[in-house]
Amino acid sequence: MKVNTTRHSLLTKVRKGDEIAWDEFYTTYFPFIDGVLRKRISDKGERENLCQDIFIVLFKNDTISKYNSKKGKFRTFLYTIVWRKTNDWLRKKYKNKEWSNDEFEKYLTEEEGLFEKTWKDEYNQHILDQALKEVAQKVEPITFQSFELYAIDNNSADEVAGFLNISKNQVYVNKNRVVNELKKIVKTLEEV
Repeated sequence: MKVNTTRHSLLTKVRKGDEIAWDEFYTTYFPFIDGVLRKRISDKGERENLCQDIFIVLFKNDTISKYNSKKGKFRTFLYTIVWRKTNDWLRKKYKNKEWSNDEFEKYLTEEEGLFEKTWKDEYNQHILDQALKEVAQKVEPITFQSFELYAIDNNSADEVAGFLNISKNQVYVNKNRVVNELKKIVKTLEEV
């Protein structure tokens, strides 16, 4: 299984119009963007429409090729696009509401603050999920399973050792090995 991570090489392929890279980009970022929108927009149909509009902007307008890594990280570039489309959606949705312009602008400012916090939380989870997928491919299956049972599922080292038929010390070694790999992968993912 290939891990979907946004690295400079994926963005380069997307810029060249590589359909497989576009698919990988979509597969990587749709769940993340949908997760951000899910926390702000409860109606599934509206959320799906907005998510579709965001990807249309990214795909049709060749927006990805406008990204310049010298001006900032890709996540900031993507945030700007997603927030602008969300802001447009909010303006359309609430334009007929009985608010003064000042009240509406105050609402949008508050909504952007909530959106930014949601974005950061979801992005951190997205990076961790991507890193976990990648490290699971790099280490031996028993090493990752030991880590998962101990560090993620919160089983005791004794329980994990007994279940996997390994020593308790090996559980700790496996956890440290996976954590070290995770740190490297997260650092790489955060560079983009």
